[in-house]
Amino acid sequence: MIPIGKHVRIFFVITVISLLIVGCAPSRENAPDNVRVAEQDENFIATPKSEVETPPTPKTEVEVTTKDSVVEEVIEAETNNNEEEEDVFVADEKDSANNAEDTEFYHVTDAYDPTSPTLMGFTINDTLDQVIDRFGAPLSESIMNDGTEPLQIYEYPGFILGANSSDQIVFIEVNSTEVNPGLNKLHVGHTVEQARKSLGTPDSLNEYVMIFLADHVITKLDIDPNTNIIRSIKLFAE
Repeated sequence: MIPIGKHVRIFFVITVISLLIVGCAPSRENAPDNVRVAEQDENFIATPKSEVETPPTPKTEVEVTTKDSVVEEVIEAETNNNEEEEDVFVADEKDSANNAEDTEFYHVTDAYDPTSPTLMGFTINDTLDQVIDRFGAPLSESIMNDGTEPLQIYEYPGFILGANSSDQIVFIEVNSTEVNPGLNKLHVGHTVEQARKSLGTPDSLNEYVMIFLADHVITKLDIDPNTNIIRSIKLFAE
């Protein structure tokens, strides 16, 4: 048998150990801050997302506003474009009327003589003074360095002339349908068949050119091979 005094000592030791164990165990009230934060974080995560996030702003209102503004801009742009087109159209009408008035007195009605060919009423070696006396000052003057000597170029509405240093004409070219060049009513823009009727049988003809030769002067008609239409008429020395 164990003596009673020994029993008391053993009971006392067990009691002390139990108290020590209970005292060392962490209580929830005295838990460290980091433990409480962790617990709060866990609670936060567990909270449904819909309760935390702010509902998004409806997009429909923004889209409607954007479309309305775009439509307004398009309508305004179209209106401005239409106004500009109307202005241009009116300006073009005025320009056409002015051009018709400007070219009216360039219609040559002199009788055409195939044995002594002319273009715009003039032939090779006529002078620039004669041209100015009839048609007035040119729209522009320039120098063309081509060939053996520089040529003076006089430009009028629908046709141009080139002259040498002696002011004598060396070529004439008509490039507009707006003038009558004095070739039995033949105009630029007429057909090869109409040219035959006005000028007679050509000395040379292919799909690109129609040539008449008389008195050492060449009348050349440039032809559009696709349409058989006369694009320009030139007069120059043989």
